[in-house]
Amino acid sequence: MTSPTPPVATKVPQERIHHGHTFVDDYEWLRDKDNPEVIAYLEAENAYTEAQTAHLAPVRESIFEEIKSRTQETDMSVPARMGEWWYYARTVEGKQYGIQCRCPITDRDDWTPPEVTAGTELPGEQVLLDGNVESEGHDFFSVGAFSLSHDGTLLAYSTDVVGDERYTLKFKDLTTGELLADEIPGTAPGATWALDHSHVFYQTVDESWRPDTVWRHRLGTAVDDDVKVFHEPDERYWVSIGATRSEKYLMIWVGSKITTEAGFSNPTIPQVSSASCCHGAKVSNTALSTPSSEAETGSWCCTTMSTRTLERKRRTSSSRKLPSTICRRCAP
Repeated sequence: MTSPTPPVATKVPQERIHHGHTFVDDYEWLRDKDNPEVIAYLEAENAYTEAQTAHLAPVRESIFEEIKSRTQETDMSVPARMGEWWYYARTVEGKQYGIQCRCPITDRDDWTPPEVTAGTELPGEQVLLDGNVESEGHDFFSVGAFSLSHDGTLLAYSTDVVGDERYTLKFKDLTTGELLADEIPGTAPGATWALDHSHVFYQTVDESWRPDTVWRHRLGTAVDDDVKVFHEPDERYWVSIGATRSEKYLMIWVGSKITTEAGFSNPTIPQVSSASCCHGAKVSNTALSTPSSEAETGSWCCTTMSTRTLERKRRTSSSRKLPSTICRRCAP
């Protein structure tokens, strides 16, 4: 039997000049995912791979079935209480994606998780997000954000149905089960609610897929009216946003391999002005201070210094009050 001939990509020389040096890339044209020639070449590569590994199909199937037999497909996660609800996830045999659910607590002193049985609904159970329904009609599906408002009435979630890790952020009224008209395309995974339940913070990425910008959206308004809260231009640093465990402060984190900085604001005052999250220069091994009075008035603020400088200041100053570091209980 004649072996198939492997496809050979056409060489299309393209010059790039960096620091006075010229580099010729013969395969730059393969970056264009919408080019019919690129698609045809990739299909040829896939066909060649399939032909060369066809004899391994029984082994692949055997391994898959063995793994599947050791997996409990119909299952539930351990419930976790948030506010007046127990939250958990379900998986169902034969379905590809999880189902996010919740059921009400019995009373305010109910801290004992309900007994969960796979395949059996709990009293008052609500389905918040069914990935199997959301994925219908799409070849690819992934959930990015899944964030509940503090009063448990709203859900912010985002999905990617292309595979480019650009998510569309949507909002669901959990009291009616209806989607709101608000829809924000091209976001990074994750979303954080303000305590007023009408504002939500989200991120976008740059051309390198680096989360670099934090935005604030008010429900019921156009995306074009969203406010840019923070932007990090330094490509070494990634940006993230969240809340402290006490939910007292919103946090914007800026981090590299060895450096972390944070900005914070009072989430009860979401309409803070756009500002630089971190005032000082980035330094390695930073130590963060507790929020200042600025945070209580709604401003973003941050104090960082190297740990060596912080310890020196503490040893040499007894009259001036120095900021203390965030304790683990208050940290996100």
